[in-house]
Formats: sequence, C-alpha cells, structure tokens
Amino acid sequence: MAKSQTLQDLLSGSIKSSGQYRSSGALDDKIDDDGDRGFTGINQRMQLNQLLPSEVRESVNGRMDGFWKPRKNVVAVSPPLTNGGTPMNLPFLIMPSPYYKAISAASYSSNLVTITIVGHGFTVGTSGNVTLSGITFTGTNYNGTVLMTVATVDTLTFPVSGVTAVALGATPRITQLVINDAAASEVLASCVFSDPNSKNKEYVIVALESIAKKIDLKDYTVTDIKYPSGQTVNAPCDMIQAFDKIFIFRDQIQSLEYIPEGRKPKAVSQSGSTTATVTLFDHGLRTGDSFEISGLAGTSPPDGSFVVASVTNKDVFTFIAGSSTTQTFEVGASTLKCGFSLVAGGTYVQPTQYVLSAGDFMIVGNLVSIAYYDDVLLGDTIAIRSSSESGQTSGLVLGSRFVVSNRFDPVLSKSISGTPVKTAGVGEFTGTYKVTIVTATPHNFLIGNPIVITGNHVNLNGNRFVTGIVDSTTFETHVVSNPALSVGGSVIGGDGFQFIINADDVSAYVTAGESLSATPIISKVTSSGIGFSHMPAPPWATYFQRRLWMPFYYDVKGTELAPTYPSRKITDELLVSDILDSNVYDQIYNQFRITGGTSDYIVGLQPFFDDTLVVLNRNSIHSINGANGSLQDTSVRELTNEIGCLARKSVILRGNVIFFLSDAGIYGLEFLNDYNLRGTDEPLSKLVQPYIDRINRDLAQNSVAVFFDNRYYIALPLDSSVGAGDARGNNSILIFNFLNKGWESLDTYGDSGFSIKNFIIASAETRDRLYAVSANGGLHEIDSSESSVDRLSISNSSSDIVTPTINSYLTTRGYDFGSLDRKRFTDAQVNVQTLNGSTGEFDISFGAEDPDAAVSIGTTTQFLDGEILSPSYTGEAETASIRCRLGGIRGYTGTIIMKRTIGSPKIHSIRVSGSITNRQIISQK
Repeated sequence: MAKSQTLQDLLSGSIKSSGQYRSSGALDDKIDDDGDRGFTGINQRMQLNQLLPSEVRESVNGRMDGFWKPRKNVVAVSPPLTNGGTPMNLPFLIMPSPYYKAISAASYSSNLVTITIVGHGFTVGTSGNVTLSGITFTGTNYNGTVLMTVATVDTLTFPVSGVTAVALGATPRITQLVINDAAASEVLASCVFSDPNSKNKEYVIVALESIAKKIDLKDYTVTDIKYPSGQTVNAPCDMIQAFDKIFIFRDQIQSLEYIPEGRKPKAVSQSGSTTATVTLFDHGLRTGDSFEISGLAGTSPPDGSFVVASVTNKDVFTFIAGSSTTQTFEVGASTLKCGFSLVAGGTYVQPTQYVLSAGDFMIVGNLVSIAYYDDVLLGDTIAIRSSSESGQTSGLVLGSRFVVSNRFDPVLSKSISGTPVKTAGVGEFTGTYKVTIVTATPHNFLIGNPIVITGNHVNLNGNRFVTGIVDSTTFETHVVSNPALSVGGSVIGGDGFQFIINADDVSAYVTAGESLSATPIISKVTSSGIGFSHMPAPPWATYFQRRLWMPFYYDVKGTELAPTYPSRKITDELLVSDILDSNVYDQIYNQFRITGGTSDYIVGLQPFFDDTLVVLNRNSIHSINGANGSLQDTSVRELTNEIGCLARKSVILRGNVIFFLSDAGIYGLEFLNDYNLRGTDEPLSKLVQPYIDRINRDLAQNSVAVFFDNRYYIALPLDSSVGAGDARGNNSILIFNFLNKGWESLDTYGDSGFSIKNFIIASAETRDRLYAVSANGGLHEIDSSESSVDRLSISNSSSDIVTPTINSYLTTRGYDFGSLDRKRFTDAQVNVQTLNGSTGEFDISFGAEDPDAAVSIGTTTQFLDGEILSPSYTGEAETASIRCRLGGIRGYTGTIIMKRTIGSPKIHSIRVSGSITNRQIISQK
C-alpha cells in the first residue's frame, strides 16, 4: 500500500512512495517512486541528488509557472535599422586636417557657380563631392553635398538651377565628406520615447552612426531623424528621455538633443531680401541643417522646410525664404522642428543685468510684468540686484529670487478701431486713467502683455501694458498722465515675461513703472563661486527629481560654436543640472565628490524612494540623501565597500531591492528598517554560478537588464565555456522569476548574429510589451507568440529574416528515492498538456550516474501508439499521462531530460520508479 504524502511533500512538489514490489516474495526488491509535482527554479550549484523538490538542473528556453513549458519566440518587428544610406558619396575630394578649406570669393554666371580658394591643392580637371556651407544663394539653396569640378589651381565650379545670385555668408567653406559606413555599423544607443501630447503614443528611438531612427510602436513604421551637419555617433553611447527631449550622450563629445514637439522661435524677420533671420535661444543648429517651420503669421509667412544658410551665434541663424520681403513675423503660434541639434556648449556666460526704467515693468497686486528682455525664458530664476525704491513699496526686495511663470510673444501690429474710451482709474489703479481700446481684428493679448501704441496722443503713445481683457478685440491699459484721445492708431504686442512676488511685501500698486522714484536692477540668477557650466559632455546621465545627474569627467571650455571638453582626470564626481533645465549646472552647489579620491569610479545611479539616489561605484556603493529640494542640504553616505557594480545597465529596482551585476554575480541592495540600505550577504545568482562564470570578461560591462512581468531579465555575453572568450555581445538572457523566487531559464538564440544592446518596455494603446534592440538587426519583441522558431533580423543591409529553431529542454534534478544505494530504474511517468487547439511532442532521455548512462527513451508520440498529442475537439488543451519503460538502467541517481520537438506543450509533473538493488560492498564506477 502506498505511503501517504506529507504536507511538506505536497507543497514542495515532491512525489515519493514505497511499499510496491515487482512480484510476490519476501526477498524481492521494493519499488520506490520519486518525482516533482511542479517546477520553480534552476539549481546548478548543488549535486543532482541534492536539489530540492521542484528544482531543476537546467531550463533552457523555458518558462515555469508551476508547470514547465518552452518559451515563446522572439520576433523582429521592424526592418533592419543600421543601414544609414549609401556607405560613401563617390567620388569625393580628400583634404588634409582640419578637413576643410575656406572660401574667399563666390560668383554666379549662366547657371554655374564658381568659388575661389587660393592654392586649394586639388588636381585641375578632377571632380568630387564636398560639403558646401556658408554661401548665400538667391533662389535655390545648394549648401550641403555638392559635386564640384576643379577648374583652375584657385577655383572650383558646380552647375545650378533656380539660382540668380550668390554671396559669401558666415564662415564659407568646403568640408571633406564624412564616409558613411553606417551600413556596416551597429545600433549605438536606444531608448523609449513617450509623447506627452499623445495618449498612449510611444516610440523607440535608436542611434546609428550617421542617423537616428524613430520606430512607431503602433505600426512599427520607421522615420529618420537627422544629426546636425558634420556630426556622427561613432561609438557606443547612451540615450534617455528627459524634459520632453531625447538626449544622446557621446562621452567627451558635445551631447545632442531632439525635441519632437519642436520649439517656438523668439523672432523671425526679413529685411528686404530672401534671407530670413531666426532668433531661437541655444538653437544648436549648424550650417546645412534641415528644419521645418510652421505657424508664422504675417503678410507672406515663409512656412515650410528649409536649410540653415548661416549661423550668426548660438541664438541666431539665417535661411533662404524663397521670396524677398521686409517684415517681422508673428511667432506666437509658430513651431520650429528639426532633427537632433547640439546642446548648449562653450564657456558659460554669466547673465546680463538689466536696469528697469519707467515703462519697462508693471506691478499689479503680486504679479510683475517686465517688457523687452527676450533672453529670459519660462522657468528661469530672476534675482533682484538693486531695490526699486526706498521703503521697498514695490515688492522687488533686494536679494529676492523669483521664477518666471509666463512669457509673452510678439504680436503683429493691430489697427485701433475708432476713438479709444477714457475713464478715471478705479480700485487698484486709483489716480490713473483707464483707456479702453478696440482693435479691428482679434488682438491676442493677455493681461500684463507689453504693448507699443502709436498714432494717438503723446500721453498714450509708447510702451504700455495690458491691464484688462474685455473680449477678443477689446482690452484696457492705464496711464498716469491724462491723454487727449484721437481716432485710430495702432498697437503692437511686444516681448516680455511675468513672475509672482510676495503679496506681503507690496504696500502700493504700481502701474507701468511710471510712479517709481528709482529703477530696480534684475538679472537671471548667477552661480556662487566659480560659476555655472553647460552640460559637460558626459558618457551618460540619469533623470531624478526633475534634474539630470551625470558623471563630471570633463570641463566645458571653448566658444559657444566650438566648445571643447578637456578631461578633469577625476572619475568619482557628479554634476547636477538645475531643476527642469538641462543647460545649466552649478559647479559649487550641484557638484558631489563621492569617494574622496580613492581608487574607485562611478558606474551608475539608481533613483530610490522619494529623495535618495544610490551611487553604484566600481568597488563601493553610496547614497545621496535629501535630493528633492535644494542640493545644499544633501548628504553622501557610504553603504558598503565590499561589492561594487560591474555593468550600469544591469541595475534594476524592484520594490525595496536594487539588483545589479557585480564581479561576484548578481547582488541586491535592500532597504530594511527605517529605510536604511544594506547589501545582501550572498549573491542572488549563487544557484546559477556556472552561467556567471561564463560571462565574457571584456564585454561584461555591456550587460543590460529589465524588470518585466514579475521577472528580472539580464542579457549577458556568455562564452561557450569558461574563459573561451568567444562571445561577441549579449547573446543570452538569464531570467529570475520573482513569483517562484528562483532562476527560471537561460534563453539562447540559434544565430550568433543576434546580440542584445538594450531592453525596452513600451506599448501603443495596448498592454506593455518587452522589446530588445539588437546590435545588427532592429527591434525585436521578446516572448511574442507560441512557436518553435525565432524570427530574427541579424543583417544591417538586408531585410532577410532567419528562423532558427528554439532549442527548449528541461533537465530534472536527480531522483534517488532518498537513498545513496544503487538503484534499478524501471519506468517513468510524465504528465503533459498541449496548448489550446495545438499539438505537442517531447523527446525523452534518461541519464544515470555511477554507473554513468545516457539513454534515449523515445518520443511522447511513440508512447501514445504513434499518435501525436492533439486536441480531441476544436480548441481543446489535450492532456496525457505518458508512461515509458526505462529498461532497468542502473545508477545511484537518475535524471529525465525533456526536449521539445513539436509545439509548446506543458509539463505538469514527472515521476520515476525503481528499486534499490545490487547491495554488495563492491566499488562501482
């Protein structure tokens, strides 16, 4: 009679029984059973017969949810991404360093442009492509890649059409072409972009060498995003989304930023020619860059796609508009979009101080409006450098700081309809005159908007402010002196900004600044000590508490259009941006020295709980506390110097634990009582140490991880054996199942060309999915669908898909019936189930130790009398109890190996039966 199971046995999945015999007779061997009711995790650390019930020796390309089944497949969802275009533009002219030549003159005649470069050094009569920049064309713009012919020792020519004249613009030159070998390069960075203005709209952005690409996750269409002219991404780098921008960090090379929603120009104008001038603060554009502008209002708005003709400075550039006119365009509803542009660079210039005079500002209640200082942007901090008058009645208190809460954009001239209406000022404006003005068309003004009135009385004309809005064509302004009003005139809305002051500091209301006896001085806030810095060309950055945190490896030198980034020779310092400002970094209050110059360096950062940032160094781990406000009150604390982080992208947060790859395996940092961080005393990966030992030493820092569907996925570069050194990238994924609290699978792929660069969790109006960005192919969905083959894109020049078979198999623990004696294994039973409406088959093998044996038992189809396991009716998930004879294989422990051959059937349980035999005291091998 079978022995009853214990509760512990039932919960652990163990199957044990005794009391059965092969035949009658007191001297016969008793038949014992051993097995598992389910499967929870891999254990490769212990011997086979030391594994606990429900543990398995190997799970390759499988998943465990009580049962075991083959994983779903990986499917390429985008076309190849690394083909950036033609590898090179042939022929091309070769130039010595610095790879450009300045143009001294340019002329046009009969559809031919001649440029002069005295003593250029090219062979007369040859031709080749170059990049042309800094030439102003009347008509069609030809700046960019141009095929030129060497006419004389001093001149080159090229044909044109649609051009009537040329002239030298800013920095005219020809530059040697960058050889475009993107077709042979790999994906160098990637990240997910969530459009805040579109519900459930997400994209994946990938950086290639010569171009970036945006993949729409709704339909997987791909859009090119250009880099600035002359810029490439020529090494693995990092990419993140922050402040509604995408940043590419290029390590000691000026970073790039992409603003999908575009930016609003500060001003656009033309002055009697086809050349249009754009003011856009820190535009980051270079000659030859393409952009699109829309929403300009004026007589002949030059909306459309254009190329930057010249760059005046970091805030001003020009383009050829196509038609000649003289006007200033209204930019309030305009948007300028482009590809990636350069972030602000060069030595930071401290803000200018502005002396406010009568008519420059208005204070109503606690709202201050200031006119005409157009380099002050939304979110900037304004400091009061000199008080407005004795007694501080205006509220502009010396030393106070305020944040700009609103900006006004220029509005085109509006004609005044009829005669303005004048009444006595009341309420806040007692002692003034209120003037109500009606415009012939909608004025588009806001309260506080600076305006300029012309064509009326002297006491009304000039710089004023809007003090009230009646309707879309009627507004109010207040003046101190009594105006004699007349018919007509015009009004223009000007630049300006607003901020809120402390109402308790205001003892008098001021209109238009006219009643002040002194003039206050303001400026944007300046740095203490050595001053502000622009972004210091970091290799990566982390977004936390509305700031960018990054390694401070390099200084920012040079000019705004030619910055340099010399090494500081310090690798354990952080620099932090101002709140919601990626361009400003305080080198005193926003700088952190982590290890004080010890032999260590920063590997990564992980935001953790409210105001704590964990700093993972190579040989130690630290925390920065109090990071949610002023950084002057933060503290840096060492958590441990016993372990450090090996791979920055292996760092993942789950609940109160931070997981990461270290030299000794995968570790965790856990918040315990009172939110104190403490490291775990042993690696999470101790049970899969043989896999950890196979990690390629040279590529380990490129490992990447993600938490998805209650699992920790970490892509690793595994050599074929320990120390073999044959891995070429992240070719395998090791998966930890948090629900099972065990390692679930080692996922492998049947093609060596498939290498994982990054994980992406994103969706498009559906439930989140897990994607992998591959090195040479494109975007792949992980665990996509039930299939026995993957669909991988591994080529950077072809859309061909390879379909390697998924090698899924399960190796159980060693079954020894709780005895170290030698056994005779007689039979096994495997309970399997197909997926709904599917067929399934496993190949079964049995292995024994001492004596060693490996025997193929057969397929599940063979044990079902040649009938493949399939549904009895449509949609059924068919089950079967497969019983197979083991033929009396002998050994002290036995193992079942189940290899999927057809479908994706589940394995619910496995049982092995046998008897203890051959008890003589003789050594066995």
